[in-house]
Amino acid sequence: MLALVLVLHTAKTTPVPPLEPGEDPSKDLPLSKRYFRPTPHTQGDPNAEDEISPTRPMQPTDSKEDKVRRFAEAAAAEEADAKKAEAVRKKRKAKRATADQMEKARANASRSDNQWLSGWSPSDLGALFEQGKPSNDLSEVGLLVHGFDFTEDEQDPWKPCEQEWCYNMTRAWSSSIVNAKQMHIMNPSGIVFSPSSTVVMCSWHMANTALSMAPGCEGSEEATPYPPKELKAMLKKSMHDKDARLTSNEVLVDSTDYVDNLPGSVAAIMFFDDATAEDKIIATKAYVALLDKYEVTEAEIPLIKVNRGVDSEGNPLKLPSTEPVVMDVSSSARNFLAKHSYKKYLKHHPFRKSHEDLVRKRLRQSRGGTTTDAAADPARR
Repeated sequence: MLALVLVLHTAKTTPVPPLEPGEDPSKDLPLSKRYFRPTPHTQGDPNAEDEISPTRPMQPTDSKEDKVRRFAEAAAAEEADAKKAEAVRKKRKAKRATADQMEKARANASRSDNQWLSGWSPSDLGALFEQGKPSNDLSEVGLLVHGFDFTEDEQDPWKPCEQEWCYNMTRAWSSSIVNAKQMHIMNPSGIVFSPSSTVVMCSWHMANTALSMAPGCEGSEEATPYPPKELKAMLKKSMHDKDARLTSNEVLVDSTDYVDNLPGSVAAIMFFDDATAEDKIIATKAYVALLDKYEVTEAEIPLIKVNRGVDSEGNPLKLPSTEPVVMDVSSSARNFLAKHSYKKYLKHHPFRKSHEDLVRKRLRQSRGGTTTDAAADPARR
């Protein structure tokens, strides 16, 4: 017992070492719930426990109804924000759509007033027909038209036939130049070639001269063709010679060059205003098939109706027509075709089918029994 008293006495009387200069005298003091160590900012010790003051009221706890209410308010606010954002998106989308429509309208207006895919406009083609004159330049002579005559490919009627009996069409395809002074053509509907994408091989001032010739420009003593540089001379005779004006002229174009430049080599698909229902159906069917094949629109390649100022018998009208020379009827093509099919037409006109067969038979016979086997035709190898 005495030893324990001596130890405790010694611990109490142990001298405390002196403080170093600048040393905090409170750094070794024990912490307690009532003690806050001073800090340079006098904010108390951040490690000290904060006791709740008996005078401070306790925070009320949320009831279930309050939580539901706050959740509903947050959901409503979120929904309002989403609706606002959606309204902004719709407004921007509508603005973009309006801008796109305006741009498309400007493009369509520019194309209708300026040019189609081929580079020619309705006013251009109308001027070509009205002001056509003898020239070696296709952009001055009139409309160069291949009339649908069953020498077309059955699947792609804007292309020349590739079967053996009509294989020559893949080298040179027959067409005619028509204008206000020379309106005769064998078929009142057909393909208008683009003047800037067409190569003339030869021509005649009278029609029905090239079908039996291979590849078409050899000519004969009775009908010597005009070379390309003499297209102007041919047209002078075709447009001004009394006998020649009673029939159409014939121009052979380079089929290979034409096909290679499709669809831009097609200025338009056309029919004359005096064409029969059959001719209109054939032209419209070929037109719609052309659009679908090349995935182009009515604003890029047109279907046109050409007013050549003649009656159903081919006689010139005494009074000038009030209709424009060239009318774009592209927008009504699909609707017309839905109501007027070629099959329905043939049911009411069964002789037309036999007429088509006769035409093809005549074209086959016009080959004169010429061998078309690939082995005998080096051009087909």
